Amino acid sequence: MTYIVGLKTFKEAGSAAALTGGEAQAIRFFQFDFSAQTFLESLLSFEKNYKLLLLPKDLSDDPSVRVPATEDEAYSPISMDTDEARRWPKLGPGGQNHYMKILDLYDADYAKELFTGAQLKGDENGKNFRLYYPSGDLVTFERLPKGDSRWKKHGAKTYEGYRTFKESVAMLRAALGQGPDQFWELIARTAGYEGSAGETQFIVSASYYKPKRYDKDGFGYLGAIKIGQQAVRELAEQYVEILNEQIFQLFSRVEKLSNEINSYFIGGDKAQGIEAARTAGQIEQRQRTYLRQAQKAEK
Repeated sequence: MTYIVGLKTFKEAGSAAALTGGEAQAIRFFQFDFSAQTFLESLLSFEKNYKLLLLPKDLSDDPSVRVPATEDEAYSPISMDTDEARRWPKLGPGGQNHYMKILDLYDADYAKELFTGAQLKGDENGKNFRLYYPSGDLVTFERLPKGDSRWKKHGAKTYEGYRTFKESVAMLRAALGQGPDQFWELIARTAGYEGSAGETQFIVSASYYKPKRYDKDGFGYLGAIKIGQQAVRELAEQYVEILNEQIFQLFSRVEKLSNEINSYFIGGDKAQGIEAARTAGQIEQRQRTYLRQAQKAEK
């Protein structure tokens, strides 16, 4: 199924002023096709969709679908009692603030994944210690999508009789890894499919598709239609320039044709008569070209 979104460049409350103002407005179009993968990722783009993806606690256990273990809330891989930690700046990438945000805001399983092999390293003078990944990059806190289950507060969300959001997403991802059929079978057991949690409508966040372009990424921005008085004015000005050029060329050729006809009939110049026929053909051909161009523009 193809999902198409049209977004205005102005707000509804100020539409009259926007459409009559001095700046051209537009409706921008975005598109993506629903598949098992894009369906899950698009729903995860909006935090309030969490109820739709919850799976029941009494769902028959599938040994191939791993449910996340209970996380260790006290997890903290870096001891703050070492000399390195005392020389560890608080601000900036690799600093204590990024480390603490990861511990405070990400669920423990994801934090453990990020911190695997991470080390505090100082500069060549043994100062300005920073926390580094094994790859050599600085450990940096980055904001996940709003509906991402790796947020600690999101992952813990649930509904009576259902697993947590984190558990449910992990099971859905595992089923997706097995294939679309297994994924859709599991979707059919979610609270959103059954409507048992009181939610059935989903919202796809604009952050999911706005940064992408359909011609490069296979989904995202398609194009825009300009609207409003200024847009019409700009379009009219473009056509005026084209029309003026066409009229100038037409009048020039008509003048040339008139002189050639006069020379033939009045002066008896047969060569000018032949030239007049050639000029008339050029005028007809050029006007047919303009007509075809106008018809294409209308389509």
